Amino acid sequence: MVPVQEKELNTLLDNIDFITRKGHHSKFSEVFQKSVSKQSQVVSNYLGITSERQSIWFSIFLTLSLQRTSVDLEDLIHYLDCSVINVMKYLPDIDELVKRKLIRKDRHDRRRRRVPDRLNSLRIYVPEDIVQSIIKGDPSLPKRTKQNLTKYEVMDIFSNLLQERDNELLEYREFTEEVENLLGENSDVLFVKKITSFKKLPIYDKIILLHVCSQFVQNETSVDLIGLVKTLYPDTETQLCNRREFMDGKSKLQFYNLVDLETENFRSDRNIRLTENGINVFFQEDRDMFVGREMKSKDIILHKNIIEKPLFFNEKERKSLDFITDLLHQENYLSVVNRMKDMGLRPGFTILFHGFPGTGKTESVYQISKSTERDIRKIECSSTKSKWYGESERLIHDVFVSYRKMVETSSVTPILLFNEIDGVFGTRKTVGTSSVDQTENSIQTIILDSLDNFQGILIGTTNLPKNLDPSFERRFLYKIFFEKPDSQSKSLIWKSKIPSLSDEECMILSERYDLSGGQIDNVSKKYVMKEILTGYKSTLSEIEEYCQEEYLVKKPEYRKIGFRTS
Repeated sequence: MVPVQEKELNTLLDNIDFITRKGHHSKFSEVFQKSVSKQSQVVSNYLGITSERQSIWFSIFLTLSLQRTSVDLEDLIHYLDCSVINVMKYLPDIDELVKRKLIRKDRHDRRRRRVPDRLNSLRIYVPEDIVQSIIKGDPSLPKRTKQNLTKYEVMDIFSNLLQERDNELLEYREFTEEVENLLGENSDVLFVKKITSFKKLPIYDKIILLHVCSQFVQNETSVDLIGLVKTLYPDTETQLCNRREFMDGKSKLQFYNLVDLETENFRSDRNIRLTENGINVFFQEDRDMFVGREMKSKDIILHKNIIEKPLFFNEKERKSLDFITDLLHQENYLSVVNRMKDMGLRPGFTILFHGFPGTGKTESVYQISKSTERDIRKIECSSTKSKWYGESERLIHDVFVSYRKMVETSSVTPILLFNEIDGVFGTRKTVGTSSVDQTENSIQTIILDSLDNFQGILIGTTNLPKNLDPSFERRFLYKIFFEKPDSQSKSLIWKSKIPSLSDEECMILSERYDLSGGQIDNVSKKYVMKEILTGYKSTLSEIEEYCQEEYLVKKPEYRKIGFRTS
């Protein structure tokens, strides 16, 4: 091995390398410490400390941690070739480096065991920002304090600290000190001033408030309280006490009307969210960035993006739909809602479109939306189902919560559309049959309670009304049955889909084939595709072949009246 010789060392990294090469098998002796005094002074100057011995320890930790994720007691004993007692003598130096945030304790391997700090269980690592600064040759240590931050920078740093706490890199005491320091170092930031202005707000409430705010700006409307308290507190009793505070309405965050359980209709200690007052207090100046952001969701259909289409119905359905459309025009809607409120009635409109498949139920909702300039929050059955216990109930509950918030923040009340509603509003099962049945019954209870207190416009569509639980029948104010179109209506649909057909041909097709509007739309698409590919329009006989293809069970071909001749 080439002996370590003192030579001109140009960089901090050179000085650290010199120290650690000298330190190998040195037993951390006095002779070794004196031999690297000059180099340790350089490291001390960079770190902003006066102890040369601490700078030596830092150099050793840095070099060893470049070879592994963290450094434990065995690594130090093997590297220094000394006894454990010899290392223990220098624990105050190690603790001081931790206090200055120049090194960190990695407790990840003790996460499940919950053992206390002991020398044989500690693992040390150097923060990545310091490592990168030294490697790049930066002239000064990265700032260990975070000052003059913006509101959103404060939340980002807090989220990083919470992540470290979740990974068990910080004890609860260390974590709360870090949060207090973050707030203290940025006490002039308006966001921080507002948090600290609420008197006698304990640190754990400040942490909950910071987390709810940081999740709010990340488009998360609610926070899992159970998961959060498990991250914060190591003991079950404290976790339960914190949750109980919210359940009993005794949290100071509830007292100041900043944070509350997600809804009053479905009381649970699982989810909490910013109240409207909380949003106004902390995000008033940026409110336009967050309020109404649900409108950007993939489940939102904007009325301006809906293509206007002519729809043809039998006389009874047409009159009913015209009435609903007229009712939902804004001026009429507001007049009716205000009158109902004056009379002490619940101003909610619940409507059911039921009947044969392909008769225009869903498209009718779209055209009502277009005509009345109301956006749609569309709910598919699959989006409310989950394999995880309790999650389906939360999903259906969240549907009504998020819709209510849309109503509160929209100038024109949107439409809540449950497509194929029988998949969600199904028949309740016999109590005690299975956990799946219990989940389904819990979902029905949530829906029934939500409908009893519903304010807004809900439209459900279904081809299978018999699958709906009878308890839902009275919850729908209007129920419109969509029959199959009669011959005259079908003739108009044929003409609208394939304008090149004559009136006589349209009537022939409508009388010969009992197709729904959706099936006629399929035929028209085949007609258009052939014209695009070949340049020729399909003949009437070819269109009739397309009609035959719409039947899954083969329909007997139309036979002309008369006698068969040989």
